[in-house]
Amino acid sequence: MKKSHVAFQRTRGPQRHRWSDQTRQEIMEAHQQLVAMGMRKPSIRAVLYLLMRRKGAWVKADYNHLCVKLGQWRDARVIEFGLFADDGAGSHYRPSTAREIQRQVEIWKRTRPLGLPRDQFLHVVFVEHQSMVDMLADLFEYRVPVVSSQGELRREHLHAFISDCVRAGAELGGKGIKVHSLCDYDKGGRDISAAHRRFLESVCNVTAETWGITERQVDEAGLDPRDDHQLDGWIAAYGIGRFKDELHEVLQL
Repeated sequence: MKKSHVAFQRTRGPQRHRWSDQTRQEIMEAHQQLVAMGMRKPSIRAVLYLLMRRKGAWVKADYNHLCVKLGQWRDARVIEFGLFADDGAGSHYRPSTAREIQRQVEIWKRTRPLGLPRDQFLHVVFVEHQSMVDMLADLFEYRVPVVSSQGELRREHLHAFISDCVRAGAELGGKGIKVHSLCDYDKGGRDISAAHRRFLESVCNVTAETWGITERQVDEAGLDPRDDHQLDGWIAAYGIGRFKDELHEVLQL
């Protein structure tokens, strides 16, 4: 039977939400639900997709309004900073204090070392969005390398990262590297995935394939396959637990 997409139909016209305390509470409850499901620092889009599933009044067209309002609420200290993932964030460096260094040494002593799964290949996950690197590493229990290019083919960075993974895999006696690509469900996502696959296979001599998002996965999430969907929003609709379990199987964790 064909799934219904009524809850995700696009609407036109002016912004329809009254940004009241009740609306803010509804948004933050969706945020906390995602955190409880395992998305430690959800993106704003993931929150929106969960609201779309719970409340028919929310649609994709609300995304820009939601970003603006959450920014205003944070600036006004109505909600805390640090709750949402920030794609395209800046870069920074600060030397560590002696206490921080000692704490990090203790963490390293307890860290599980990199290992190889049953097929003896080192599996690597490529993701389009930088803000999802830490979330995915956490979902994979920090056992799988994860890399992002922020939607661009950043050749030097990708080559350096893959070369480092090849070195680590060789140290472990592995057979090679396999890259699994996670990109948005739109033309841009397909183009990015194809460009990275060509580079990885021709320059790095590494096998690469796209795992998601596919048309089947979009339909199974109850979304309209005729529409574009971003990866983080799709994960919220598809189910974080289901997403984690299926990728764990692919990565042989």
